[in-house]
Amino acid sequence: MKLSQSPLFSTALLAGMVILASPLRGATVLNQIGDLSAYTFDGVPLPVPSQIYSDFSDYDCTVMEDFTVTAMSSRIAEVSVLFLAQTGFESFDRVEGYYLNIYSSPAEAAKQLIGDVLSRFLPPTASIVTKVTDPHTGNDYGVVRLAVGLDLPAAGTYWIGVAPKASISTGGDFRVAAANTTGTTNTGGADNANLANPAQGYGGETLTPLDANFAYAVVAVPEPGTWSLLFLASAAILIRKRARAR
Repeated sequence: MKLSQSPLFSTALLAGMVILASPLRGATVLNQIGDLSAYTFDGVPLPVPSQIYSDFSDYDCTVMEDFTVTAMSSRIAEVSVLFLAQTGFESFDRVEGYYLNIYSSPAEAAKQLIGDVLSRFLPPTASIVTKVTDPHTGNDYGVVRLAVGLDLPAAGTYWIGVAPKASISTGGDFRVAAANTTGTTNTGGADNANLANPAQGYGGETLTPLDANFAYAVVAVPEPGTWSLLFLASAAILIRKRARAR
């Protein structure tokens, strides 16, 4: 019997075709936003600046959080961040875009804000902003959800930072909110966010440990090549079992 006529090979081929034809489902590899209806704005650490300023470049900065992917090849499909807009929710309309950077370590972000692993500038059209109001102060927050599509080079732990680009005089001041205390996870560690400010506008430090977690969420999916490898591995196992059964 030829290999192509083997029932086991046909089964493996069919399974592989189903896998490759199926839509890729994302896994939430970091969730520190959680259930916003249960978000406790009162008594959490204050929001921290994360912005690229059109008018005060010495203050360009980003808040970073860590996340871990276990697949040997993964794609960041979506990133969400909970921002406080200091001049009100309408200031999100003045955002020129969002810098998304992925670093191998906080030390790399302290050198320059361009991610040493991945970097992308996303236009406002790549974002969806949902308003959230702090019932204690009336301050306007916004959950910014970004469609990304960036491929990570390998499994491991990375650091992600998102910074809106806007003029503080016309677009406002943007700060990342502290992590929700309800329904959240941190795959890389605990209370270990960092603020990177390479030009040292904030207090003369390029890197400041924040001793807290901040409201990021990251969704990743395996790249199509990963599914292909899984199919080939499954087919090889079935063929080996067939050979042993003879």
